[in-house]
Amino acid sequence: MSGLDLLDELGRFDGDAEILQAWRDGMMPEPALLVSEWADRHRLLGSRGSAEPGPWRTARTPYLREIMDALSPAHPARRVVFMKGAQVGGTECGNNWIGYVIHHAPGPMLVVQPTTELAKRFSDQRIDPLVEETPAIRERVAPARSRDSGNRQLSKEFPGGQLVMTGANSAVGLRSMSARFLFLDEIDAYPGDVEGEGDPIALAEARARTFGWRRKVFLVSTPTIAGLSRIEREYLATDQRRYFVPCPQCGTMQVLTFERLRWEKGEPRSVAYRCETCDGAVEERLRAGNDVRARIGKRRGVPVVVRDERCTRRGHLAVKPRLARVSEGLGVDDGAHAQLHRG
Repeated sequence: MSGLDLLDELGRFDGDAEILQAWRDGMMPEPALLVSEWADRHRLLGSRGSAEPGPWRTARTPYLREIMDALSPAHPARRVVFMKGAQVGGTECGNNWIGYVIHHAPGPMLVVQPTTELAKRFSDQRIDPLVEETPAIRERVAPARSRDSGNRQLSKEFPGGQLVMTGANSAVGLRSMSARFLFLDEIDAYPGDVEGEGDPIALAEARARTFGWRRKVFLVSTPTIAGLSRIEREYLATDQRRYFVPCPQCGTMQVLTFERLRWEKGEPRSVAYRCETCDGAVEERLRAGNDVRARIGKRRGVPVVVRDERCTRRGHLAVKPRLARVSEGLGVDDGAHAQLHRG
């Protein structure tokens, strides 16, 4: 029996078609589209916040692909940890996730910045451009100038959900709502205790507890002091995946470290990266010819398997500090992509 047949049997009334459509929308399964695919298809970057305005291309930052895809609803990981260097795209990765949620997987979402003032700046400088410059999102979030639009500085309403932004220094903001999706940005700058109520990360994660296995938490930060860093602690609790790139000369897959950058004393132009296996020099000019694939893994040549899709402490994806930046400098080709090995 179709929905219309059911309405005919029960009796028609004003607004019945709208109610039926809302019921159908609620029963529709979440899309199989991945976050990186959504970003490549829909995300547009403006000149206000990007050095390269135009369509988003994950191939420009291939190390972000698996991180974004782990944020997709179908992925088994419930907590995704990204320990990174400065300015490698961690926040933009989260912004793509926000756009995906608004467009394809609507639900309540909470974004936590270190302070309320930074949350306001994040809204003005990141979220407003995201909405204005991406047509797929703009049509779902009413302009802030509209009366009763639900579009305010720290709150954006959209069909099926709401995006709320707050600071880790506000206990009221952290317990203001239940949220299926949590984006905790720059957690190393969070206070140790928020207004005497405890750890802000624990307070925020408590907001998602009612969503059970459907929740998703994304923790991002540049690490600060070793041994005291929040993001380091969270990263060490994961399966500690890192980004591996191939040597263009011998093909060895390796994690890049600053210590293997070598140059002649007084000759900075002679700088080159030295492969850990063949000690071959990887110069900047070789970046365009490096067409072998990079991958994300746990140890060199060892696959990583996500064993329990319900577990909140496994199946995470993380990148060690600075490695993503150096990997990008090596120039994995636009056609290459990071691959999560499953054995």
